[in-house]
Amino acid sequence: MKKKQIYFIHHIRYLALGLLCFMATIHKSQAQCTVVANTSGYNSSYTQIYVLTDASGVILAQNSTGVFTTPTNGTYHIHALNYDPASPPSPLPASIIGQPISNVGSMITGCYNADFLTDFVVRVCGCVQNQTICAGDPLIVSSPGSMSGYTQLYVLATPSGTIIATNATGDFSNNVIAGNNYQIYALNYNPSSPPNPLPSPGLTIADVGSMNQGCMNLDFFNDYVCYAVNNCAVCQQTNTVPQGAVYTSDASGYASIGYTQLYFLVDPLTNEVLEVNATGIFTYNYPIGTTYQVYALNYNNAEPPIPIPAQGQNINVLGTSTTGCYNNNFNIDYVCNTIDVPLPVDALTLTGHISGTTHILNWKTTAEINNDYFNLEWSADNQNFHPIHQIEGSGNSSIPRYYTYTHTHPTPGLNYYRIKQVDIGGAATFSNTIALSKDKKLLVNLYPSPVGNQLTIETEGATGLITFNIYNDLGQKVFSDEWEATAFIYQKTINVSELASGVYLYKLINMNEGINGKLLKD
Repeated sequence: MKKKQIYFIHHIRYLALGLLCFMATIHKSQAQCTVVANTSGYNSSYTQIYVLTDASGVILAQNSTGVFTTPTNGTYHIHALNYDPASPPSPLPASIIGQPISNVGSMITGCYNADFLTDFVVRVCGCVQNQTICAGDPLIVSSPGSMSGYTQLYVLATPSGTIIATNATGDFSNNVIAGNNYQIYALNYNPSSPPNPLPSPGLTIADVGSMNQGCMNLDFFNDYVCYAVNNCAVCQQTNTVPQGAVYTSDASGYASIGYTQLYFLVDPLTNEVLEVNATGIFTYNYPIGTTYQVYALNYNNAEPPIPIPAQGQNINVLGTSTTGCYNNNFNIDYVCNTIDVPLPVDALTLTGHISGTTHILNWKTTAEINNDYFNLEWSADNQNFHPIHQIEGSGNSSIPRYYTYTHTHPTPGLNYYRIKQVDIGGAATFSNTIALSKDKKLLVNLYPSPVGNQLTIETEGATGLITFNIYNDLGQKVFSDEWEATAFIYQKTINVSELASGVYLYKLINMNEGINGKLLKD
């Protein structure tokens, strides 16, 4: 995940009225700003006035003090007009409020500073930028153009102006909370003449420099960015996991070549990492009714995040020292597993394969609680199932148990099988359903061709474990994946974006039967 950096936009203009020196400060309220303009070095025998316009140049106000209250938040221009009272421009700004400033002197030019219309300062009242981020995302700001030899300070405040934190880095990742709004200011000041007081938690933005303004950037009060911190993190998938079950959370679409894949089991109440592994397989020996989150981290081995959370650490420490290169949705893309009552049989999975004219059926349990028996059921249409064999269960067992049955007389065409498990109380659960064909052989179809990033592999007649390997023209294995085919016609989509363009060979293996072919990569 790359840290988000937001840059302040400073509008720098220089107002030169002959030898005039123009300075402006601005103090804000929630809906308005008070702009104060002062000039020195102008012709004192002339009349000095100030003009406030909106960003399009429409005149809003004129006065001789340089103090304006803006009507709302927005961008404004301030002009300084120094004219000979014996030969004033006509019309003057005050007589054409609401009209473009270019109309000043349109009837009689008069005698005044010639750059009045074009030389002005820009003042922004309100947010320079509005940003929305997710809780847990890094929040780092920076401000270019600070003066050499000056001190740069960043200030985090509430929308009402109360200061929360200050630092020299602009990193406020650990100071914000989901559901709140914030404003960040950049203060650049001369350490020999600092504003007094300086920003500090508990003060307000308006307090800064209230005793002694010092030498600092005059746009401090009105040049800030606004953040809304949202709680973007939601369960991408919600599962119910029996207590004590071994459950797999598998991520797809991640980079494999040169990257490492890790899974984190996390307690959402404390954000503590309970377990870490590379498989996503966890044993859920936790209280019934509690929920746990599984995060998937995919990072570049050459540029890993530091630190990588370890067991017992907070999941949010990821990459706080160095960002590294990893999936940028890590903090918000997770699955939620809620612990339910334990099943009589844990991890009941049926597989099968063809041996000559018979069908070999196998199933396994990792644990059994009050398990009475199994019925192996058969169907010719995947609708109406009939028991063909009963096997006694192990009652109570905490170790893996293996069962097998040979169907010696399958019917022509497709044969469907499933396991019905019955506990001592008579309650029943069912396994997955598989299909085996007495007549057809394994068929494989790969598409699209040529392939871009996603390759779909469709098998017909495969059962159980499928191994799929891709080899380059030197015979070197460059990709490998495995999955279970749980239906007679089964589709699996894999990510091959890491492969370079070219021609490859593939090999698919299922139940000792292998199919080879060519693969064209775009």
